[in-house]
Amino acid sequence: MVSKYNVYIICKDEEKFNKRKDELMKYKQMICHIQWIPAVFLTLTQCNKEMLKKLNTRYNTKQKSIIRKLGCIAAHRSALLAIFSNQTNNNIILEEDAALTNPLPKPPEQSCYMGGWIIPPQITKAEKVAVDVKPKKGLNEINYDKFKVIMAHALFLKTHLEATTILNMTIEPEKLKPYDIFISDERYLNHYYFPPCFVQESHISDIDDKGADVNYYRTFDYGINYKQGKTKKGGGKRRYATKRKKFNIQSQCEKECKEYKKKSIEKKMCLDTCKKKLKYKYGVKSKKVGSRTRLCKSLLKKHGLSIKTNKYGRKDIKFNEQFKQKYHKIMKEDPMKGIQLINDIKSACDIE
Repeated sequence: MVSKYNVYIICKDEEKFNKRKDELMKYKQMICHIQWIPAVFLTLTQCNKEMLKKLNTRYNTKQKSIIRKLGCIAAHRSALLAIFSNQTNNNIILEEDAALTNPLPKPPEQSCYMGGWIIPPQITKAEKVAVDVKPKKGLNEINYDKFKVIMAHALFLKTHLEATTILNMTIEPEKLKPYDIFISDERYLNHYYFPPCFVQESHISDIDDKGADVNYYRTFDYGINYKQGKTKKGGGKRRYATKRKKFNIQSQCEKECKEYKKKSIEKKMCLDTCKKKLKYKYGVKSKKVGSRTRLCKSLLKKHGLSIKTNKYGRKDIKFNEQFKQKYHKIMKEDPMKGIQLINDIKSACDIE
């Protein structure tokens, strides 16, 4: 078996697919094939309303949400079918909001989650009861009696036979569950990779139209440091850790990332992720807001860019045609340089 990845990315359009593909190109020596799986948008008509009864969900779930959840299942079926048709092994199925956050390892020995959210066995206790998990680096076994992993934005399937088994099981039942709950409840995957290679990027959910920044924190290190079951004075759930700890973040992260070569892209990714994790965990805020703002304005002016903010407060870079052409040219010549350019702008302008 060739020890290279075959990546299947579920996306609405080719532009989003190319964005995710560009992120992965720095690991092109580890990747055999990257394929676009178009997202599926189902249409409800007077002739197919029975379809709504196929999804086992809460009684008050809106029709629009049910249709979109069924579309999500259909898109994953397409990915599984592509794996079966191509007869590929070492397969990664990514959703379009799956952002690479840690260096890509060699293909694991077993099928696993490469990102997700660890919660108690009973899903209704998520965010109410904390899960005591201390994972080691690499593959970790899921003890379903103590916890489970949900979210299906980054799944690794070792063989095409496993993909075929899951595909058949999504077609056979009379009642379906949301795809990530189905995978978890049926216990198809018994391992998860730590640290996660992918997080669910901040975005507006296509399933329920809600801002999904919270899923970034739930999937950051599988939500292990995400505050669960804690409340503030006067009620209300505390979403983020606020405890502070005095230590040098840079030196702490240098220790964690010492295995990578100096000045390598893997080292930089590891350091960036480590700093973000520790700042989030201990509530550390940057003291260089002024200088960062000046740097942001300077970079935006230099490249003729601007920042757009959607109605949910999510910030993103607004590209003009001139920069798009320049960026695509850089990505063809040196993908790492192109990715570094965007990361520098996002970092300077506080864009997740």
